[in-house]
Amino acid sequence: QRLRLVRVPLVLLVHRKSKLKSAGDLWKLDRIAEPLISLPAQESISRLFQKGLKRRKVEWPPGIEASSLELITRYVANGYGIGVNVNIPEAVKHPQVRVLPLDGFDPMEIVALWQGQPTPVIRAMLEVAQNHVQQLWPQWCCHDKLKSPG
Repeated sequence: QRLRLVRVPLVLLVHRKSKLKSAGDLWKLDRIAEPLISLPAQESISRLFQKGLKRRKVEWPPGIEASSLELITRYVANGYGIGVNVNIPEAVKHPQVRVLPLDGFDPMEIVALWQGQPTPVIRAMLEVAQNHVQQLWPQWCCHDKLKSPG
């Protein structure tokens, strides 16, 4: 079984001095010259981003692979390329970085998974997780309900 907790939008990160004003400006180019900075290809964020590019018939393979969301932001701040990230302030906020929304791209979902009927401990943990997400990211919180036993 599963319970969706949060749906966080993907964003592109560009250096503060970049001339790009929107992600749509990139899709108009014949070839994107800037290196793409992303997590490894098997990560959800990378897969969602590449799926969105494919829908737009845009090819932009990763040029730099980073091991964390914070490292992507740091690489962009240092001028190494354009990063794909999730719009979590703790991960993308940097004085040398601007955030460009990725309209029309699927968001990253965080879900809880378990087998069988949830025990009282699992139910309590899910309630705590839902409350935490509601406080931390109210704008992206999912309001899915845990099914009652029976």
